[in-house]
Amino acid sequence: MNNWTVRRRIVVSFGVSVMLMLLVGALALYFLRSIATSTASIEADSVPGLYFVARVQAIASLDRLLQSLQQKSATFGKSSVEVLKFRLDHGDLHGALTKAGAGGADLRAKILGAAQALQTEKDAADAAQKKLQALQTLQQQAKSLYESTRTPLENYISAIRNYFQLLDKHLITQEFLHDPGT
Repeated sequence: MNNWTVRRRIVVSFGVSVMLMLLVGALALYFLRSIATSTASIEADSVPGLYFVARVQAIASLDRLLQSLQQKSATFGKSSVEVLKFRLDHGDLHGALTKAGAGGADLRAKILGAAQALQTEKDAADAAQKKLQALQTLQQQAKSLYESTRTPLENYISAIRNYFQLLDKHLITQEFLHDPGT
């Protein structure tokens, strides 16, 4: 190697570099082909599975939507107790009660009893609210009628009582009574 010329040394080193590059390129090509084979295998095995899983999920979602719409249409305009009874007998709660077995029937009876008690209380509260509104309307009418039939003397006495109450609460002073314009 000592007696090689500069030209020969450059050519040999260049040749070694090219050989190493060819070796690296061949290895890269080999590994890329194995990656392509693995990718094709995954694509062939997984993608159809994912497609079928997505279809099953879509069908299940549509089935839940259909059940929900059927429940809504079957209970439209009904009371909350009737809606709950439908859900327990045919709707989304039916499966849970069926799984509970004999305890499910007891649980159903307790749920319906509590719902009916709540509905009764709600109806009573609504009726009481309507009565209260009617009573307030009557009180307003009575006050209006009373005010329209008062004499000027009664109005004057009422105004004086109001002034004295304001004086007792220190909201106005004695001077205000004598000179209300200030």
